[in-house]
Amino acid sequence: MHIPKDFTEMTALWEHAKAQEQKWLEYRRSLETLMLAEIRQRRGEVHEGVVKHERVQVQFKLNRKWSQAKLARLASQIPPEVFPFSVHYKENRRFSKQVENDLPDTWQVISDALTLEPARPYISLIKKEGKIV
Repeated sequence: MHIPKDFTEMTALWEHAKAQEQKWLEYRRSLETLMLAEIRQRRGEVHEGVVKHERVQVQFKLNRKWSQAKLARLASQIPPEVFPFSVHYKENRRFSKQVENDLPDTWQVISDALTLEPARPYISLIKKEGKIV
């Protein structure tokens, strides 16, 4: 593997790798589309479960989205021991910043429930007027 000698070379090699990665990603996805079409032709339509075909295994899943408003109304009508849902709090970041800045006492109480972990850094190229600089 080539070791770049400076940051400029690292950036150029990284940019090239990103372009190659995108091309290969598109190619892989087009192959997957063809493979899925053949599997469906041989096995029929599959929505959930695992299908094995030659050396390939495909896991099919259905995404599930529940109406929070409807579930909130239903929660009072169904005994808790048979109601398979729980409340999940999701932060409104814009509002929490406002509380943090404007109401520090309230924020101190709320922040006791907060754990911060570094996210994976995202590297991108700087564009100026639609062109990479």
